[in-house]
Amino acid sequence: MPYPSTTYIIALKKGVKTTNGGMVQPSFMFNFLNSDTKISDVKDSYFKRFSATEIGTLEALRSQLVRPIVTKLAGFGVTDVLLAYSVTTQSTTKTLDKVAAQSLAAAPYCR
Repeated sequence: MPYPSTTYIIALKKGVKTTNGGMVQPSFMFNFLNSDTKISDVKDSYFKRFSATEIGTLEALRSQLVRPIVTKLAGFGVTDVLLAYSVTTQSTTKTLDKVAAQSLAAAPYCR
């Protein structure tokens, strides 16, 4: 069971096969997002189609999401990553406890 308000990393490693027996490969974009090279420094003509804002968004994904996750995975010996992302579980307990406490404080006759 996931713990509330906890971030988990999900990764798919090389070696996974398709239903036809072929090897799953990282996507074209993931290879760039997993690179040490800033997106604005990439020379591939594919990136000429993106506006400066879109390049900035891709760079944020690279530097703030993909690279930190892959770097953390490497620290655990996990390499050859095809796909990586993180998810954070939500916790409603703290919020509901606070609402309940405020409700009781506002209506002392309910105790």
